Amino acid sequence: MMKKIVLVTLFVLAVAPLSAAPANLAALEAYATKALTKCPDSKITLTPINQPGPSGFVAFALKETSSDTGCGRNTFLLYSPSSSQVIIGTVFALPIDNRSAEARISATASALLKTNFAVSIAAFPLPDGLHAVSMIKPTQWGPFSYHGYLDASQRFLIIGSRGNLYVDPGTTLVESIGIENAVRRGNPKSPVKIIELSDFECPTCGRAHKDIEPLIAKNLSKIDYYRLDFPLYETHEWAFPAALGGRAIEKVA
Repeated sequence: MMKKIVLVTLFVLAVAPLSAAPANLAALEAYATKALTKCPDSKITLTPINQPGPSGFVAFALKETSSDTGCGRNTFLLYSPSSSQVIIGTVFALPIDNRSAEARISATASALLKTNFAVSIAAFPLPDGLHAVSMIKPTQWGPFSYHGYLDASQRFLIIGSRGNLYVDPGTTLVESIGIENAVRRGNPKSPVKIIELSDFECPTCGRAHKDIEPLIAKNLSKIDYYRLDFPLYETHEWAFPAALGGRAIEKVA
């Protein structure tokens, strides 16, 4: 829940101007439908944005509506015609001055989240001249990192999920998460793969567990189930030690 609150706050505070051009709307809408959280009666609408934005990308305002009013969203979709790269997330216009990109990103992130960030930018570029960005702040449990991308013009910071229009976003997500160390149950040959990311101190996770666990137990022969710890330790004080305890129990049980 806290993660959702933070992301919504960023969207409200930092709507950035973007660029627009023709693109395959139907294919992009289909990609977004697969990539985003499944909402009841979900409908995805993409609207081109006719303003300058991240270099090399066509930009759209993405609106998801649902019969569940708490499940919709407003965000951005960026599409590269040259590489077929797709990014869904939030775009921040960086200050245009003589400071380094690291300094401008740090100032922007620190102002938005009211805390100081150390910033590092990967040396080697990704497709379309993107560079991976890590924004790091100290916590009592160690560094907490936010990840994003700097566009080729070094004028925009992008926070979101990155994939390719012609690669199933589910496959991309599994590769980016990494499930090698997950607790695993069920049938490894099942085509139905379920990956749970949970925080032991998250009340929403706890309520969902009561409904989901009986369904998982009932259908173990039909699903390939993975569970990964996702402790939001910047706000949940005991989520991290609880996750360590859970892993220890799993190894000896």
